[in-house]
Amino acid sequence: MSKQELKTANGGIALQVTIGWFLLGLLVSELNDTNSNADFERGAADARKWLGK
Repeated sequence: MSKQELKTANGGIALQVTIGWFLLGLLVSELNDTNSNADFERGAADARKWLGK
């Protein structure tokens, strides 16, 4: 492989890794949002229970 081909290949790999991390970050933040929503719902239900007493 020539230097130019090597540089292009490395650039492509770097781009794929960057996109991969970006998607992973989106997935993780999506999961975290879901968890915090569930926690919030649970907290709201507990609050209603306490207020009901």
